[in-house]
Amino acid sequence: MSTKSVKGAAIVTGAAQGIGKAIALRLAKDGYDVALNDVPGKEDSLRTLADEIASHGRKSTIIIADVTNEKSVVKMIKETVSELGILRVMVANAGIALTIGTEFIDTRLEDFEKVLKVNLIGASSINGKRGKHISQYIQNALFMDSQLRFVRQATRPRAKLTPCHTAAEMIKHGITVNAYAPGYIDTPMGKLSSNHLQPITNAPYS
Repeated sequence: MSTKSVKGAAIVTGAAQGIGKAIALRLAKDGYDVALNDVPGKEDSLRTLADEIASHGRKSTIIIADVTNEKSVVKMIKETVSELGILRVMVANAGIALTIGTEFIDTRLEDFEKVLKVNLIGASSINGKRGKHISQYIQNALFMDSQLRFVRQATRPRAKLTPCHTAAEMIKHGITVNAYAPGYIDTPMGKLSSNHLQPITNAPYS
């Protein structure tokens, strides 16, 4: 049975598949214990991932939580600290795409709002007042995000949700903020998008 990591704990949202799963495994290989977050229905995938992490001698805990809900995010962080110890890394990886198989012209407003809620509001879960509250559970942490890059495109240029503004505000809490912006990645969600677009464009999605 593994002991708590001397490196501390990490949270990865959207960890059940794709980029989130790969990040969680890499963090485990690098010596971190990992809290695995995703939505209801992903439990089996998360349990399989937890077994893989255990094979690397690291601990994990599965937390089903809604990243768009402030109370849910705070609860997730508290559970992580309780189960795994000091939180050192938080990866806001969770993200969704517009309904696969639906033409953009037929997209419902509620579908678009759901994407914005998860990809933008969820990604900003440590910003502002939430950041002040959550920071008490984090020590010298690294916050990594794959969705903040969309904030600058979806909001006015000086919005205080951009990676630069967030980094400048969170450094006083001992938190470093970084954003990563992958292009097309061969993941389950990426494949579904590719399969939908290829018949339209008659070319690979890249």
